[in-house]
Amino acid sequence: MHLCFCCAAPLLDALVDMLLRDGHVVGPPVDPFGLAQLLGIMVVRAGGLPPSLDGFAIAGTRSHLIVLRGHPWPTRARVTVAHEIAHLLLHTDEAISFDGQASCRYSAPLEDEARAFAAALLMPEPWVRSALRTGYHFRRLCSRFEVSKQMGRRRLAALGLVMPH
Repeated sequence: MHLCFCCAAPLLDALVDMLLRDGHVVGPPVDPFGLAQLLGIMVVRAGGLPPSLDGFAIAGTRSHLIVLRGHPWPTRARVTVAHEIAHLLLHTDEAISFDGQASCRYSAPLEDEARAFAAALLMPEPWVRSALRTGYHFRRLCSRFEVSKQMGRRRLAALGLVMPH
């Protein structure tokens, strides 16, 4: 399934709401590893991945797998798992391009959609707005949601929110 961006945000938010509700997640930080397990997705760490690859997903007929770089930073691993969950839920019928260097990519729109899903999953809009109303500054917000500053900036921009650093 590929969504146009004019329709994507409400549908991604609805999917995130459903996952959080089914996973009994009621506040930050969201555990994408636990949600992967709830969805029947096995997450494994592997050494030897090329430096440009933090992880990838394999969709099987009976089960799905997310392979992570052996020793990524915890925040990076959380984002990668959320991103790969997006590909498994939204893009299993889409083509992947291989560059011959042990690297593969979905098309730019699908990667953007997976980034948007990961940000929505790790920083659900109602929780972000609530944290901001209670006085969270940018660094504390990123720390509370256990996301990078880059993801925090992208998510706030997507929500039409701007904060001082």
